[in-house]
Amino acid sequence: MSQNCQILESIFNGVGDCVLFCDTQGIIRLWSRGCEKIFGYSAKEALGQSLDIIIPEKYRKRHWDGFFNAVKSKISKYSDDLLSVPAIGKNNKSISIDFSIAIVEQDSQLLGFGAIIRDVTQSFLEKKQLKKEIEELKNKI
Repeated sequence: MSQNCQILESIFNGVGDCVLFCDTQGIIRLWSRGCEKIFGYSAKEALGQSLDIIIPEKYRKRHWDGFFNAVKSKISKYSDDLLSVPAIGKNNKSISIDFSIAIVEQDSQLLGFGAIIRDVTQSFLEKKQLKKEIEELKNKI
């Protein structure tokens, strides 16, 4: 294995964020240790599965509409911006995530999409609580 490949593998499995790759059909092909930590699925459980394992059912249609539009156009508006969405982990555990997308091409052919995903559940809940407290204070005034 080349030094660059070793470096990339160390980064891929060493960061706490989820790093994944799915093909143009939305099938998970790479699943880092960070993904295991965030979503609870081992690589063995996740590889070969649809992204549906991490997408809440009520958001799947919107996800797949956007996904296949990105496949067709080879453009994702989330390459430069973070998207904040609800997700689900193993046993339907609710998670709040931020993620960005990388379009993966080889010889001008779309292979799929890479994503870097961060669990922001704790900060989401804290913000939600702060908003609630602010509303309660406003109502007292």
